[in-house]
Amino acid sequence: KLFVTGDGKTDDIILRVEGPKDDPQLPVNLKNTMRNVLGFEAKIDICAMGALPRDGRLIVDERKAA
Repeated sequence: KLFVTGDGKTDDIILRVEGPKDDPQLPVNLKNTMRNVLGFEAKIDICAMGALPRDGRLIVDERKAA
């Protein structure tokens, strides 16, 4: 699930994925893939299996309105 956050001046991208937290390469590989394929940096947040809601929303815009 991709979250877009920001304070009105800058936007941040957070990719939250379910997966093993004991794999130190997983966030590194995901960050590199995001940069190489999509062309932007993202913070990677690995969550426990079942932690993300199954609400059908893949992109969540949490930016504050200016």
